Amino acid sequence: MFRPFFKYTKRNPFLPSFYVKNYELIPIVCICIMDVCMFTFWPFYTLFNTDCILSRYSTNPADRLDRLIHPRSTKLLHFTQVLEPNQELYDLYQDMKEAEEEQKKAQENEKENNA
Repeated sequence: MFRPFFKYTKRNPFLPSFYVKNYELIPIVCICIMDVCMFTFWPFYTLFNTDCILSRYSTNPADRLDRLIHPRSTKLLHFTQVLEPNQELYDLYQDMKEAEEEQKKAQENEKENNA
């Protein structure tokens, strides 16, 4: 015969009296509750994390050099981390971009002159 799940019995695991008598189960239940919370929390957290790439149209992690002026955290967990802008690195990166553009223009001019 089918017995209702929440029917009052001495062995009903949904009642506090069950855990008072079987106190050794309390750590196991706490660990299980924490696991269920992490199973629900962690996927939502990783969706909004900057390390997670969901499509091929999102930025590549190697293209983070543009964030030298306005850095942001890309770690899963961090404690009192303050990311300060590094103006010297940003200026160096801009100089490298300009040098590459000048080099490309020089190569195009050489091709036009040779042709």
